[in-house]
Amino acid sequence: MKSFLTLAVILSVAIGVFYAVTSSNLLVRYSYDVYACASPSGETIELTFNDIKIGENVVLTNANGESTLEILQATQETVMFKKQSETFTLERVEKRLLRELDALVSILYCDVSSFRM
Repeated sequence: MKSFLTLAVILSVAIGVFYAVTSSNLLVRYSYDVYACASPSGETIELTFNDIKIGENVVLTNANGESTLEILQATQETVMFKKQSETFTLERVEKRLLRELDALVSILYCDVSSFRM
């Protein structure tokens, strides 16, 4: 009887601890997608997404520094965001980034690395 009571107490404490950890913010799910894009001329741009949805932010890193931009359009195939007069369209299926500045379009080819936890 004593061992049954001890087992019941240990099991109750374990269930309580499990519930407390899983219902709190201790187990936060982290995820991000990183697109490392490069042009044949050697220009590189890195895009970091926490969540690919309209209104979320993307961090754009290039030779001039880092910028945080808002996602204007997002579908399964494309993501569009703007930096002043430059419009960027990421074609997720083809893994390429189109950069439009005035009438000039540059194409950068991307490698994708993702992190999920």
